[in-house]
Amino acid sequence: MQPLPPVRSLAVFLPFAVLLYLQTHGTIPWLSRSSGVEAIFFWFVVGGLGVFLPMLIAAWLMLRRERPLPAEIWTQRLRFRRMNAGDWWWSIGGIVAAGAGSGLVMQMVAMLGGAVPGMDVFSYRLRLATARDHASAALHSSLRRAAPPE
Repeated sequence: MQPLPPVRSLAVFLPFAVLLYLQTHGTIPWLSRSSGVEAIFFWFVVGGLGVFLPMLIAAWLMLRRERPLPAEIWTQRLRFRRMNAGDWWWSIGGIVAAGAGSGLVMQMVAMLGGAVPGMDVFSYRLRLATARDHASAALHSSLRRAAPPE
């Protein structure tokens, strides 16, 4: 397998970099504002369907241009293969380590006197969104009171 020359690599990379920028700075905030759901939820949806799915389709299209196209091309070129026992152990170990590390950091922050609120990022209205709404409403209310009468 020959590596792509730098110009062709940029031609593949740049459209997806722009797509990622547009999704994270346009689509995700718009969906979050219009629905009231936290942006992290839309990162999973838009990131998967709006960024990674188009990348996978582009990879498939690039592979189709190669001739001959053997059946095992996905496993060879994109390194898709069945997970073995070691892969499963590393995956599960990584998830456990990430969870333990997150819990350790949360405990350290709590011991230092910081607040560590528990949040369900998939609920419709999170405490963070509600607090932001209350702060916004209070600001608008105070601005209306401070405005001169018409």
